[in-house]
Amino acid sequence: MIGIFPVLRRVAMALALVLSGSIPLSAWAQAALPAGLSWQPMSLAVFNSAVFQGTASRAELGLAGSIWSQEIAALPAKRASAPALPGFVLVGVASLQGQQLVFSSMHALGLCPPAENSRSAEDIYVQCPLRITRYGPDSKAVTRQLTEFCFLYSDDQNNPAQLNHTEYAFDEQTGTAYFRVIQHGLRVPACDRSVTIKP
Repeated sequence: MIGIFPVLRRVAMALALVLSGSIPLSAWAQAALPAGLSWQPMSLAVFNSAVFQGTASRAELGLAGSIWSQEIAALPAKRASAPALPGFVLVGVASLQGQQLVFSSMHALGLCPPAENSRSAEDIYVQCPLRITRYGPDSKAVTRQLTEFCFLYSDDQNNPAQLNHTEYAFDEQTGTAYFRVIQHGLRVPACDRSVTIKP
């Protein structure tokens, strides 16, 4: 098996590159979610797998692949002759003052601690980095990375996607993005988050 430490070093280098720009943000924190928001599930982009099926459009897949390109390229293999392990990216898109915003989070080896894995474990989400990417008028991308984002997308017989996914909403008037997790059909208050993107 390929060691994880070279992978983590490549991820750290990629992180230094992606955070070279700046997007002014308010505090990223757990928040009370206001009523009347228009919620939608984040799309799932899948890389290096013919088994898992994603929900991302071709455009969303392209955005996820660009924003997380270094991490996707650094995904290890189980053994030297095997293909790289899969990577999963949640994607949400919004606009602010005519500029495209992309919210994305990647779940892969070395990026997120594993969820509990036992019959008694109730929580199936994991905490992963969230990236906020803004594309300016010249299509140049600037990205900020945040931590402790709840990543959940499960679609199997025991945990269908309809009841287990991450949602987002964006208030263009205030520039505030909201995130929540639906797990086993119920909202997880500990995963409620908000952040305001400043012009």
